[in-house]
Amino acid sequence: MADVLLKVKAFPFLSFKKVIIVCGGAGGIGSSIVQRFLNDGASVALVDVNGEYSKQLIESNWSDYAKEGKICFYLGDISSRSKCFSVIDKVS
Repeated sequence: MADVLLKVKAFPFLSFKKVIIVCGGAGGIGSSIVQRFLNDGASVALVDVNGEYSKQLIESNWSDYAKEGKICFYLGDISSRSKCFSVIDKVS
């Protein structure tokens, strides 16, 4: 059943012409969200405060996507409004 769900496009109404920002993308739920968007053809900006682990995660799980430029890591903290806008500026 899980294999069938992974093959269904989760967000058929999105065209993915922009970059999806996933904050906390190195965590359990965050990395699952990143994987889902990558599977659906999106470009993903993985934002997390854990830089080394995030880079290792990308190298071990999503190296092909990284080579295609579909995923990039940004060190960032979104605990305040100003920090959130700072992360958005980095990604843009």
